Amino acid sequence: MVEAALILANDERGLQPVFGLPAVRRLVLLAHRAGIGEVHIVSNQEAIFAVVSDLVSRDLFHTVHDPKELEAVVGNMQFRKGGRVLVMRADHVIDGKSLSAFVQTSDRVGIHALKSDGRACAEAIYTVDADALLPVLRVAWAPFESDPGILDSAEQVEACPGLPAIVGGDDERAGTAEDRLAAALPSATANRDGFMARHVDRHFSRLISRRLACTSVTPNGITLFNTAIGLTGAFLLFRGGYWSQLIGTLFFLLCVVVDGVDGEVARLKLQETAFGHHLDIVTDNIVHVAIFVGLAIGLYRETGNGIYIDLLWLLLGGFILCAASVYRVSGAGRDKAGSTVVERLTGLLANRDFAYLLVVLAILGRLNWFLIGAAAGSYLFAAAVLAFDLRRRRLSARE
Repeated sequence: MVEAALILANDERGLQPVFGLPAVRRLVLLAHRAGIGEVHIVSNQEAIFAVVSDLVSRDLFHTVHDPKELEAVVGNMQFRKGGRVLVMRADHVIDGKSLSAFVQTSDRVGIHALKSDGRACAEAIYTVDADALLPVLRVAWAPFESDPGILDSAEQVEACPGLPAIVGGDDERAGTAEDRLAAALPSATANRDGFMARHVDRHFSRLISRRLACTSVTPNGITLFNTAIGLTGAFLLFRGGYWSQLIGTLFFLLCVVVDGVDGEVARLKLQETAFGHHLDIVTDNIVHVAIFVGLAIGLYRETGNGIYIDLLWLLLGGFILCAASVYRVSGAGRDKAGSTVVERLTGLLANRDFAYLLVVLAILGRLNWFLIGAAAGSYLFAAAVLAFDLRRRRLSARE
């Protein structure tokens, strides 16, 4: 098990900002999020400690000016015998998902290297047994002055393409690292994204996120702005009429495309919070309800047919039943396989690919078809989830 992290900073490149955060500070935050509480920093730069002083205690900051001093420093760290240590350079840039997965899967004996491509090298991120730490540190500290042959036998682990990246001493290298982090964004949501979200929405949202992450805009601010877009679409649907409904569905489609931006900016700037996660879920549901209410009332205002109000109540009841069924399954899905199923079910429930269908039906003047299909489909989905839950409980009882 990886119990500690050690970050080497023998120059000032770790101070270079990546999406507004110094590279070394990003690494400390990611190590903590990966479950590593003890993070050591070995550096000859006092400025490195200044940017992480609120995250790393003074006794975990070790001053080294010469590679020959590494042995004495490592000896004073007193790692547990048999423990594993994560080794990174302060100028490394890596995404949180890759680092967390690497920490969790590299707990076997020996040297493991997280790399972008090619053979293991001093620019990779490593995990190593505490009693074999020193040779790896020497290579990472001065790769051009050491023999990297000791790393040739490292078990190599693939990260996202292009990562880890190295932040250089100029803006061009920093831009490259930021581009690679942005390119890795889809991997964080691949398991729960729908087909259109994966192949269309994320391409546009990533372009927006890449630019907004370099500004002072907050993820929660993006969430609220996007909610306003969705509610504008719902109001236009409420008004009824062909053009109002068509423009309303286009506003909702824009809301769906922008919906991924808040989470992407949060991941790029390391500003993910539980509040932001819950705010995103609540506002998404508010927009969904508003869209369906606006659609039903708009159709009623346009035709005077009370069946659309009845369908609205039926649909809202189906949504409640869907949420309750998924919640029931999540309560029994605490094992790994069950959690995967729950994640997929939740992804299906939150899938917003139907926004494209809404636009097509609005063009055809057949939005009423969607309302009928959604009302029936919500009950079918809830029934399928409950049937799955019943089958799994029966299998568990037999075991």
